[in-house]
Formats: sequence, C-alpha cells, structure tokens
Amino acid sequence: MKRTFAASLAAAALLLASVALAEKPDAASIELGLNVADFCKKHLGQQVGTGQCGELADHALREFNVHGRPPDSPAEGDYVWGDLALLVEANPKARPDGKTPAPPKYTGGKLADLRPGDIIQFRDCTWAGRLSPRMRYRASRPHHTAVIAAVDPAGQSVDVYEQNYNGKLTVVYSKIKISDLTAGWMRVYHPIAK
Repeated sequence: MKRTFAASLAAAALLLASVALAEKPDAASIELGLNVADFCKKHLGQQVGTGQCGELADHALREFNVHGRPPDSPAEGDYVWGDLALLVEANPKARPDGKTPAPPKYTGGKLADLRPGDIIQFRDCTWAGRLSPRMRYRASRPHHTAVIAAVDPAGQSVDVYEQNYNGKLTVVYSKIKISDLTAGWMRVYHPIAK
C-alpha cells in the first residue's frame, strides 16, 4: 500500500511539474515579442508598407525572419499571428453607450498573460465608458490589427502601436481599455519564433 501511494504521489508531482513547465513562456517567443514592439516603437510617426494596419505586424515579424501566417480563423480576414494567448469577447449585457457596464468574457488566459509584442486581431469591436465623471468616450475598431506596447492588468488596459486608425496611415501609440468592450471580440496572439 505504501509503495502504491508513494508511486502515485511521485507521478502526480511529475505531472504537476510538467504542466508548470509547459505554461512557462518560451524565451525565444518573449524575445521575438520584445523585438516586434521595439520595431513598432522605432517606426512611430512613420508609415510602414502601404499603411494598412496588418502590415505593421507583418513587417515587424518579417524583420525577425518570421514569414507567413497560419490560416485565418475563425473566418476569412480574421488573421492569426501566432499562439492564441487570450480571447476577449464583449458581454451581451453591456450597453453600446457604456452606461450599463458589463465585464467582457476572457477565455484561454488572463490580461496578465499578455506581453509587449503580442499582436491583437479585432473584429467588430466597440468600447464605451468614462474618461472622467463628466466625460464619456466611444471608440471602435471594426476589423483591425495592433501590437501591444505595454499591459496594465490593474487598469484592464493595454497600450498599443497601430496604423490606419482614425484616418492616420502612420504608426501611432494608443490606449485600449479592454474592460470597456461593449461589442465584438479581440484575439491576442503571442508571436512564434521559427
């Protein structure tokens, strides 16, 4: 009996250790992400490629010998940029004007798992909320791609590099308050070093 219990305990410890190792971020992927974010930072105020939003991420990845993307998912035009780190979906109870806030649904991870250089693919996204007690805001990104510059898990927001937003074809730095998402979804990918 003691031998079986000890063997079971050892097997469980080995399983837990392998799970912990599997969840540890890959150093090459982290380095690639930092390089992607740095590429975007160096191009602030400049147009990358033709200025389309996805070209910023694509050119950054190509700069570090990552060529091509996996097939689009879940539908055509929904670009996949690496390993899915987090899916954020608007809560159906959220009002589009932001007057009835409802936290978005997080699947597959948490905001704290995100890191600089991760790439966000947006679909039909709208945010609405308060900037101050007297000032409300509303923003949207119907079909868009951006690169994470910084993550603020406490503030439920990310700072991003993006282009082809608000009529600007050059790279800009923006803040997105994920907790104010009222419609659509965001898929966040860790880029994969090849």
